[in-house]
Amino acid sequence: MESKIINIFKKIGIDVIDIKTASNSFNSNVYIVHSKDNKYIFKILMNKDKRINEMRYYNYLYDYIPTSKVIDSGLIDDKQYNIITFFEGKNFYDEECNQLSHEQIYNMGRLLGRIHNCQIIDKNDDAWIKYLTNYIRDAYDNLDNILGNKDNHLINMTLNDYINKYLKDNYKNSILHMDFRVGNVIFQENNDVGIEGIRFSKLALIDEKYANYKIQNYNNTFTLGELVELFRNFAASQLRLYYKTDIIRLFISALASTKLVILQ
Repeated sequence: MESKIINIFKKIGIDVIDIKTASNSFNSNVYIVHSKDNKYIFKILMNKDKRINEMRYYNYLYDYIPTSKVIDSGLIDDKQYNIITFFEGKNFYDEECNQLSHEQIYNMGRLLGRIHNCQIIDKNDDAWIKYLTNYIRDAYDNLDNILGNKDNHLINMTLNDYINKYLKDNYKNSILHMDFRVGNVIFQENNDVGIEGIRFSKLALIDEKYANYKIQNYNNTFTLGELVELFRNFAASQLRLYYKTDIIRLFISALASTKLVILQ
């Protein structure tokens, strides 16, 4: 693979000095490529649409926010790849958020505002609704064995009803990061904040941590209705928070599908 990567870089006029594996995950394999003067990310993706979208949005946002840029994109051994400029800066783990200065926190919000203020590339007014409904459909197809058909159907209906009643035709399209948090941004020397191309070290740690992971037994023999009542009673008696059951049902429905969205 390394010799093929070197040949691809040669075609775009870059002489490679060193190649190191950064991480391997379900969705991509990542290498850090060193030339004499610069570092690059060579990223192999398993999905053509993801490769094209990554290239389009990186290169579009490059003119508006601090971020990486895709300098080459194509196929290697019938696999999709992007070559991305290396974005220098400091990383924080999510649990280290208390170490951030007020200026760094402010600049994170400022970066998010700049992203939301960018004009969207795709002009499809239903793009966000289709995105949500597609994920709900995928979650529905995969959750029967976990939740059972009855509860799974109830969750699906609750989420779709909420989208149709409260979201459809009631929002303005904007560019969303989808995983915007402390652990997914880069802090530069002047405390400005940008978006990096990949989280190398943390992805490797996650792969190592879950290599031999076994699902824990939580004695989840209760029904969905019982879970709602247990949560409602706990919130009222211990936290002095008083929720309607409809709100708790919506909350649990969202959690049931969102965990799959994050994994994907």
